[in-house]
Amino acid sequence: LMDATMFGIPFQAFHRLVDGAATMQVRVATLKTVVDAKGAVMDESETVTLFNDMAIMAPGALVSKQIAWEGVDELTVRAAFTHGTWTIHATLIFNENGELVDFLSDDRAASSADGTTFTRMRWSTPVRNYGQYGAVRLAGYGEGHWHAAEGEYAYLEFELDRVDYNVNGER
Repeated sequence: LMDATMFGIPFQAFHRLVDGAATMQVRVATLKTVVDAKGAVMDESETVTLFNDMAIMAPGALVSKQIAWEGVDELTVRAAFTHGTWTIHATLIFNENGELVDFLSDDRAASSADGTTFTRMRWSTPVRNYGQYGAVRLAGYGEGHWHAAEGEYAYLEFELDRVDYNVNGER
């Protein structure tokens, strides 16, 4: 769930992946649904998002048997992540301190403004500004980039203020 603003107008985007089925809904000012996407392309794309979230926000989850790793060089690995019926691929790049600095995948698709069509293209999430959040060290800043034919651009940026843990379902 993401609360954001675009051109000063608030909107809410909700991505959901349950039992291998993904949906994406975007509402402007929480009043009007402007995107309501689902289907196989969303399922695969959200599997990439899940793996990306694991890499950025829960790196301890990367020891999963669902991931096959292949070393590229001292700072780069390729991964195949299987979740349900989908296997997606990504390249993870680290710095000399062992911190993730970029995540790239060609298995994600950008949606049209209304969510009715999708275009597969490279997607990356460069991250930086590592800091301590409770017991874990995480990136404090990141961006979402599409690598379109006309050039790479950032469509999203995030700044991590705090992390609340809810491992037992209690607050």
